[in-house]
Amino acid sequence: MGSRAAYDGERTLGQILTAAALGATALGGGVAGLAAGGGSSAEAAGRAGAAQIVDPSGRGPLSSGGSRTAFTIKLPAGAACKGDSARANYRIQSYLVPQDVDLGTLAFAPGVGPEPVPGQFRAPMYEASAGASSYVDQLTAEAVPVGGPGVIIQPLPAFSFAVFDPAFGFPFTPGIYNVGIACTMGPPSAQQQEKHWNTLMTITADPNDSGPAKTRWTVAAAAVNATTTRSPLVWLAVAGAGALLSVGGAFVLRSRRRGVPLVTQPSPSHTLKETR
Repeated sequence: MGSRAAYDGERTLGQILTAAALGATALGGGVAGLAAGGGSSAEAAGRAGAAQIVDPSGRGPLSSGGSRTAFTIKLPAGAACKGDSARANYRIQSYLVPQDVDLGTLAFAPGVGPEPVPGQFRAPMYEASAGASSYVDQLTAEAVPVGGPGVIIQPLPAFSFAVFDPAFGFPFTPGIYNVGIACTMGPPSAQQQEKHWNTLMTITADPNDSGPAKTRWTVAAAAVNATTTRSPLVWLAVAGAGALLSVGGAFVLRSRRRGVPLVTQPSPSHTLKETR
């Protein structure tokens, strides 16, 4: 009876350690994936790099501004879509969407920009010009050689948030937003987007803003996944714990053995309301 109880106890402990070892192995794989990708699998698949908010006159980075402050989005040198617009039908899109949106599956409607979601503020970027045209369905440079990538022509236009005037039906919701540029091909779908370049902005209401939207924006701190900011000692501890559990599980087990083409539509435009 005693040996039976001992066997059952050993078996139970073996099952626990075996499961823990397997879990530690899976955890180690997941940790490695997070450390390499820095985000969800869907987002990591589409992320091409960081975008930078800069002064359109070339005076360098901008960190904050009001609704009339002009800025542009600077992409890494050589930023390009997988194919060009002339032959491969790729398009360049801009977006302004909440921080928690999965950018890897963000879809864009022709002539509109990010597909609308009820109850959530989503918009393209609008140019800081009298017409305030939305930056959607733009064309890449022609690929050289044919079949190569479609380079995104830079500098991009100057943008601003002046168009988000409640008088024009654009009541803005304050919060932290993803701001960036994406390459797309085909109609709206979870697979439409090929890649994106992104940064974060914190946008708040500001009654003292001289522009019509009464907002103020600040470039947020770099979005770093929590898994990429932990000390290497943490990773060593996790790996060590996994190794110990694996060895323990193996020891007990040994003991037991012994016992569609996109059609471009005109971009919507809005006339900016003058501040009085």
